[in-house]
Amino acid sequence: MGTTITGTLGGVQISSLISAQDAANRSHAVTLSSQETIITGKNTALTTLETQLNSLESNLNAITKVSFWESKVASTGDSNVATATVASTDASDGSYDINILQSATPTVFTSAKASSIPAASATVSSVFGSNALGTILVGTATGGTTTLTIDSTTTLASLASQIGTAIGGSASYDATAGTFTLTASDSLVLSAGTSSFLQNAHLFNNYSARSASGTTLTSGETLSAAYGSSFVNGTFQVNGVSIEADSTDTVGAVINRINAQVPGVTASIVNGRLTVNSTSPVTIANGTGSFFNQAGLATSSATSSTSTTSIGSVDTTTTTAGSSGSFNVNGVAISYSSTDTVAAVLSAINASTAGVTATYDSYNDRILITENTAGPNAVIVNGDTGSFLSKFGLANGTQQTGKSTIFTVNGGSQRVAATNTLSSDDLGIAGLSLTVKKAGETTVTIGADSASIKTMLDAFVDSYNNVQALTTYYTTVDTSNSANNGVLANDGSLTQLGNRLRLVFGSVLDSSGTYRTLADLGITGNSTDNTATISDATNLDNALTNNLDDLKAMFLGSTSGLGSQLTSLINGYVLGSTSVIEGKLASNKTAIKNLDNQISQINSYADVQLLQLQSSYAAYSAAQQQASSMTQYFSSSSSSSSSSSSAGGILS
Repeated sequence: MGTTITGTLGGVQISSLISAQDAANRSHAVTLSSQETIITGKNTALTTLETQLNSLESNLNAITKVSFWESKVASTGDSNVATATVASTDASDGSYDINILQSATPTVFTSAKASSIPAASATVSSVFGSNALGTILVGTATGGTTTLTIDSTTTLASLASQIGTAIGGSASYDATAGTFTLTASDSLVLSAGTSSFLQNAHLFNNYSARSASGTTLTSGETLSAAYGSSFVNGTFQVNGVSIEADSTDTVGAVINRINAQVPGVTASIVNGRLTVNSTSPVTIANGTGSFFNQAGLATSSATSSTSTTSIGSVDTTTTTAGSSGSFNVNGVAISYSSTDTVAAVLSAINASTAGVTATYDSYNDRILITENTAGPNAVIVNGDTGSFLSKFGLANGTQQTGKSTIFTVNGGSQRVAATNTLSSDDLGIAGLSLTVKKAGETTVTIGADSASIKTMLDAFVDSYNNVQALTTYYTTVDTSNSANNGVLANDGSLTQLGNRLRLVFGSVLDSSGTYRTLADLGITGNSTDNTATISDATNLDNALTNNLDDLKAMFLGSTSGLGSQLTSLINGYVLGSTSVIEGKLASNKTAIKNLDNQISQINSYADVQLLQLQSSYAAYSAAQQQASSMTQYFSSSSSSSSSSSSAGGILS
């Protein structure tokens, strides 16, 4: 078909004649192709409309399920104490007073000191690394400070001696306990300089706040037990940070809050008194309760300083296990090689199914293995075939067993649960689950999930409006300019869809309850574009709060409810091969297939005709060229003969 034929016929290029005839042969195929494009456009519109109708039906199905209207939700008055969830529709509506007397805590297995205590003759840099090299400033408030230089030859003992001289008192290193003790006749002044020694040795300017003598505190007793019935819940401030203190809190819980929330301070019980230590002045201020006054906290600076914990630590990223073997954590085998670092072994514990989290506390030089689930569950570490447990203090570690949750419901007797997740069986309340956050009182309220119901009703109305908008767009008829008509204009069955939906939306339903129309709920229709809107949210909110059963009945009527009527109408358009849209799509598919066949036949016939035309015109062109050549030949011969005759006459 790519043959190029030269020449003319009647003054017209033969190639132009062939192209014109080929176009004429294919013209009907072009017309059919245009028809196919129109049908394809209709199918696109039908498919889009069907998708929106399915979305409407999906939302309709959601709100016509019994379980949807019976869904429940639970909330707590104080989410800091506990959060609640409803696991089933069996939960009874109502309010329940929950008093958490004690929240569950996880079991913590703590190793002995993970590194060995260095000898007094050990150099500072060998114990603490190169960061400890440099200068420190030590002295007293009245005597001034002295700069001491720590180099690679400085030992722990020699440095203690230099510090004692600088403070005008005494300083010593206890190689058994692994601690330094500094004593002066005046308030100590310690400053790091360029060395990390003071931080590594846990030596600080011991500014402290201590509770007044007379009340001997223990970590496990509650504040109401420590300070009596006159104790008032409230807050106090440590360095500007507000700390809660409730009568049901234990002293240990308050200490933990201080340590967790206030940077740079360490709270503990020393000789029965609450003590807050820091490297800088401590400010304790009153808040809203009675704790500050009853604890009698006062601030002072100290003339002595002792390492707050034994020195030495393990670099978990470089220190290796030293031998190969395995040990068990809660019955799960943890294998290690001689080249594995401590960090790698701890990671292996965490990645296992032992249900624990292993960490290293560099300040206290201890490995901690904590149960992932709160409650009185033992952490069992044993069965080492190598030396890891003994080398890093886990062979003779100590265990602080976790506590159970203790609580009451509606002022009843105390109950105990192993974890902070209280099931319906623990609570004695069907379908309710509670997650405990801390000790305290709260109210749990169970009721209908009105918010979710309203959200789904909004989605239902939105999907209804989407169908109406598409129907209007696709079936629009512009009487003044048909070019503006929708792609499905004049299709009676689809043009009536919008009106039929609106009639169901606005119909009076056979319901014996309070609500018989959507308008009774404040959902009104617009006859201009067939859309609906929630015009009065108050009516709907009132129905959700006070008449949920009547609202449910309006949607769930077996044959006359809104759900049944709409489902029947929608299915007539989208369900099965006999539905309106599916029927049209199938018919259009057949029409497109027939058009494709006709177009293919036309183009095949045109291809044959094109070849014949090209062949005929090629023969004509060849004959034309041959005739032209002969004409030129005879013309040339005639000229030659005339020339010869003229020459002969002259010679004679």
